[in-house]
Amino acid sequence: MERETIETQIKKIRAAVNAMRSSRVWAFVSVGVLGVCITMLSLLLAAGKWGVPLFISYFRSPATLFLNILPCVLLIYALFFAFGRVWVAFSVSAVVVVFLAFLNYFKLDIRGSPLIAADIKNAGESAAVIGQFSIQWNLRLTFVLLCVAIGVVWCVFMIKARLLTANRKVRAAASLVSFALLFSSAVLCSADAVYDKAAAPYVFGETETSSPSEQLTSSVYKYVSRGFVYPFLRSMKPIPAITNTELNAGRRILAKYPAEDIPADRRVNVVSLMLESYCDLEAISDIKLIGDPYAEWRRLQAESITGNLVVNVFGGGTKNTERMFLTGFADEPTDYSYSVSFVDYFNEQGYATTGFHAGDGWYYDRETVHKQLGFGSYYFLESFEGSSREDSFFFPLVRSLYDSATADGGSVFMHNLTYQNHGGYKTDVNNGVGIVNPDAYTEEVYNMLSNYLVGIQDTNERLYAFADSLRDSPEPVVLVIYGDHRPWLGRGDIGYRALGIDVDDTSAEGFYNKYSAPYLIWANDAAKAIVGDIFYGDGGDFSPTFLMPKLFSVLGWGGDSFIKLERELMRTLTVINSATGYFAENGVVESSLSSAAQKLYADFIDAELYRKYKNKPF
Repeated sequence: MERETIETQIKKIRAAVNAMRSSRVWAFVSVGVLGVCITMLSLLLAAGKWGVPLFISYFRSPATLFLNILPCVLLIYALFFAFGRVWVAFSVSAVVVVFLAFLNYFKLDIRGSPLIAADIKNAGESAAVIGQFSIQWNLRLTFVLLCVAIGVVWCVFMIKARLLTANRKVRAAASLVSFALLFSSAVLCSADAVYDKAAAPYVFGETETSSPSEQLTSSVYKYVSRGFVYPFLRSMKPIPAITNTELNAGRRILAKYPAEDIPADRRVNVVSLMLESYCDLEAISDIKLIGDPYAEWRRLQAESITGNLVVNVFGGGTKNTERMFLTGFADEPTDYSYSVSFVDYFNEQGYATTGFHAGDGWYYDRETVHKQLGFGSYYFLESFEGSSREDSFFFPLVRSLYDSATADGGSVFMHNLTYQNHGGYKTDVNNGVGIVNPDAYTEEVYNMLSNYLVGIQDTNERLYAFADSLRDSPEPVVLVIYGDHRPWLGRGDIGYRALGIDVDDTSAEGFYNKYSAPYLIWANDAAKAIVGDIFYGDGGDFSPTFLMPKLFSVLGWGGDSFIKLERELMRTLTVINSATGYFAENGVVESSLSSAAQKLYADFIDAELYRKYKNKPF
């Protein structure tokens, strides 16, 4: 009797489960719950190095939760209506959202910056860079994948019902409505007023804050404190259409600064050398060395104007620094085909414009962009047989190209980029024994620093030899040498921490440490005879936006209208950092400007807009 009762109860339970599995209401409600679960997994990954405390803080911000959950729920419902099966809707939604969240997690871990929509466009470049680093798997990543797998199995076996209706027209209409609402949620995510309010409160440093305040605040944290799905959708925010009215404002401003030709008696050749991941660690830390990797750099500094560029990128993003130098823009346009650059000015002055990058032409779309910027010719690795990314190939080739460009006595502007010293730097082997003191650091840090500095030492020696070979040349030449960004020294900035270097941009010190890269302006004897023996001393710190105007000031060139405007702006504003939104006004780092500086900056932005789209037909 008792056995029959148990069997009866089991049958009832089975019947109830089967009824639930076949219930359309159960299926409909489950879809929404699964959408929320996908959001939770994305938030768990979004917390990055901040981990559980940041993840928990998301739940203290209703706006953050809502703006991350809404798109995920709308996506899974749209797919449910389109395909009619819960497991398909969940699988596709999870693949899209969790895959992107994984990419965001790895980018935060490896490069220290979050995933944005523009990274998808540059997927090939991103994959090439990430491929150079080892992916560090952990329990959190395993847990997320396990949850996705369990979710798929649950949908297959526990949710048999399809839609509330089998009518295809109704299903199609419901799917279209869901996708329309999804699009509307993306528009909502792009609103600035919403973004300012939606941030999870979290103890960061010593201050709990839910929005950027008067204190310096990490740009990365501004993103991750809002989860992942929401800030990623916001990064898709379209650029407003540019009108002739807006362009006319910039045209009127630039008209106040008449362009000047380069005086015939002050013409010199200009060769820029952008050094990959170059950092003078000895100057910013008490690094324990037994070798002297910066000896030749110090010799070159002693006969150069020196300072630091305050760049917009850290551990990667070379193209940003490069293109700020070539255009003078504070941030990049989406399309350079309509832009006016400083290369155009050199062309107008009768200079040959050329250069070489020890990398591939497709990388960062340089082959196309350099043509758009006005270079008459430009060379990449694929331009030469037997080419190499090493400086042993780079410097002799640049010298050969320079000699060819000046053989007829004409003037040349050359822009060149190294590749040697690109990260990551191996931590399990050491190719630079005899440079770093092995007793001062862990084996991991010792190997990483040694492998970085052995390349830097080689660069310094070849750089000095290159400059020295031009010293007595009858052709006047000025070298503009600068780093593109700080190197990436391990997950969690382990290398910087071992050196006692603060790279937390919530403080002014950390901001400069994180975003500074050295520059030198050097001249040979023939150039000094024309310009004067003025190539020594401190040239100041400023954004790469202002490096060309600085060079023109040193050379006594008036330049085009935009350079003149920038030189006036530099008297007040020397740093415009698009990564953080910080400025340096009269030498002080601030997140806002005085009214006087704001007027100058507004004029600059109007003029920049005009330069970006001057050649665009309307």
